[in-house]
Amino acid sequence: LRLGSGLAAWRTANRLEKPAYTVVRRLPSAPSTHRRCQVEVRKYEPYLIAETTIDESSMRKAGSLGFGRCAGYIFGKNQPRQSKTNNEEPE
Repeated sequence: LRLGSGLAAWRTANRLEKPAYTVVRRLPSAPSTHRRCQVEVRKYEPYLIAETTIDESSMRKAGSLGFGRCAGYIFGKNQPRQSKTNNEEPE
């Protein structure tokens, strides 16, 4: 069950939008490593992120509050609200 949920999370993360970049240089892997691991030096295109600071000691509460704030910003709570009063000049 844990492996299945981890695999599902990995697949979801790989489908998310990622910032565009170009590979400037590839550094060879160290000869002592058994696996073929390369390090890429990348140049990223400009992109925007939404982040917030939460003053909460509980990781669960902090995650919930932070997600809510960022989601609200992304979905339009960052726009100024229309005034409910009539802004026309009195006659």
